[in-house]
Amino acid sequence: DAVSMIFDDNAYNVFTGSSSWNEAGNWSDDVPAGNKNNNTLILGDVTLDEGDEVHLNDLLIGEGSLTISEGAKLVVDGKVKNDDASSLIINDGAELIVRNNVPRSNNNVAATFKMGMANPTSWDESNKDGWQFIASPFVDAPISDFTEVDDNYDLYKYEGESAGKEWNNQKNDDSFEDTFVNGMAYLASYESLDTATLMGNINTNTAFSKELSYTEGKEVANFHLLGNPFSFNMDMSGVTASGLVSGYAIIGADGAYIYAPADTTIAVGDGFYVKAIAENPTF
Repeated sequence: DAVSMIFDDNAYNVFTGSSSWNEAGNWSDDVPAGNKNNNTLILGDVTLDEGDEVHLNDLLIGEGSLTISEGAKLVVDGKVKNDDASSLIINDGAELIVRNNVPRSNNNVAATFKMGMANPTSWDESNKDGWQFIASPFVDAPISDFTEVDDNYDLYKYEGESAGKEWNNQKNDDSFEDTFVNGMAYLASYESLDTATLMGNINTNTAFSKELSYTEGKEVANFHLLGNPFSFNMDMSGVTASGLVSGYAIIGADGAYIYAPADTTIAVGDGFYVKAIAENPTF
């Protein structure tokens, strides 16, 4: 009854067992692949492998789990139903696109995002590597997901008020937010853990806008650290901006800031700097 209510009595393709998405023997019908839209019910533990790109109509995760591997993409055009965050896993480098064309049906899609972390060569104040941006694709991921770990960590947000006081450390601020702000990035590091795990309800909006500030003569204050708010990559060539420098600043593999052109792509979980150069800047 629950299945028929969610899928409006349409037929659905059922996965059972524990294997790759492409294991035909575990599907009640043909393997969903490419642009073959159908209604899909997951009753086993299935993994979408690197290089897979699958388009579905409706998706229901029941007594099972769905893992989207690095380099894989899942597109759902209709409704998604998943109540247990641990049953829908988006790995670093993966994409989940939920087209929100069914009003209010996709507002509470629980999921887990696992982001790879670059560890420093040593954990002391003089060391400069092992830093990266982190942003949440969820609307409500607790900060405690990142901080309550059995490892040294640092998590900063960018304040940009004055030179030398740009960063605010979560460890030293009782007023630090309890959840990652969707659309904002943070500067993060673990001493040795190689994966950060965030949980929450995915942001199923397909648009994002941000009003920014500009203060004449204040270099530091005119930088703003934003984050990819979605569970899919951001094609920055589609951005409309005003009052900003063209292009973005990101963190390279060595932990140093590098310039990225205006047509770059921001991956799920990643962040980027914009710089305001005129009054009333928008992104």
